Amino acid sequence: MENYNKGFSLIEFIIVLAIISTLASIAIPAYSSLTLNCCNKRAISEIRNINIAVRAYQTEKGILPASMRDISLENLRDPWGNLYHYQPVTSASTSIQDRFGNALNSEYDLYSFGQDSTSTPIAGSQINNDDIVLAGNGDYIGIRP
Repeated sequence: MENYNKGFSLIEFIIVLAIISTLASIAIPAYSSLTLNCCNKRAISEIRNINIAVRAYQTEKGILPASMRDISLENLRDPWGNLYHYQPVTSASTSIQDRFGNALNSEYDLYSFGQDSTSTPIAGSQINNDDIVLAGNGDYIGIRP
């Protein structure tokens, strides 16, 4: 009577590990991209809702809110855990700008710092490439132009 070993050989084990690592190397970047896309869409949706609240406040009171506290959203955080930024524009120098140096809004700025949690008002800065902004006084909401 012959005695057969019912386990995996070393070669079979190495082949299985190679297949699993190949699949993981494909799946992990795809999952990361999907997660980032979902976070961006959530931030866009929340900025739209904040914009609606700002406009409702402006319609009711006749002035823009001074801060997010005036519309009871001072603790609202973006998908990356940072507070949304709202600031009435008082002059062109205080407004966030596009890569050409043009002010994105004439009334107020509303934005998220994005995934890297940093931003700068300086036009064309690489730091700003992931910011989610309201631009054109509400005509555009998305990745900073």
